[in-house]
Amino acid sequence: FRPLLLSPREPTGMAAPASPTRRVIIDTDPGVDDALAILLAFGAENIAVEGLTIVCGNGADICALGANARLLARAAGFPDVPICLGDAPEEGAEAVQDIPVHVHGADGLGDMATKYGRSEADRSGFDARSAAQFLCDACDAAPGEITVVAIGPLSNVAAALVARPDLPTLLQELLVMGGAAHREHRGSPELTRGHPRLPEIARDHSMLRTLE
Repeated sequence: FRPLLLSPREPTGMAAPASPTRRVIIDTDPGVDDALAILLAFGAENIAVEGLTIVCGNGADICALGANARLLARAAGFPDVPICLGDAPEEGAEAVQDIPVHVHGADGLGDMATKYGRSEADRSGFDARSAAQFLCDACDAAPGEITVVAIGPLSNVAAALVARPDLPTLLQELLVMGGAAHREHRGSPELTRGHPRLPEIARDHSMLRTLE
């Protein structure tokens, strides 16, 4: 998550300058690291979170990751934000890993999800649109206004690009944590997690900015 997306604090007694609201969709595989980014985004005065699109990465259970996202949105005071699931991964997909329990806990949120209210009901009732369709629809509805912040594997972004090759003309910006748009070792799952052709697709459209 780039610091420029958060409003800087001003010294006491000084008025903070007005800043435009950034409309964002967060593409995420909610473990504890993404949870912090999501909560910071919901709490930032100059960010409007338009939706959360869920991708498998920290675990292969897309509904469990969606339930984590719903819990975070509810905790932040935005229970009605759209949450859209990406496609379930193919068996043996390199982009997906078992949840690293020593980092994220068995539930993906430090074994605190149940304590803070995640229930079985949170695993269903998501927005009917796929993550890729939601990305396309949101950008169609507000051309040049939506920033996609991709902090998980890039399969949802790749699927949206395949469905809508003109997506780069509709986005304001795409911010990526990781990826391999400008790397030679394209076969490495650590560099191209989520879609083996994402680097080529992204480079063809000149739309990815990799953050290293």
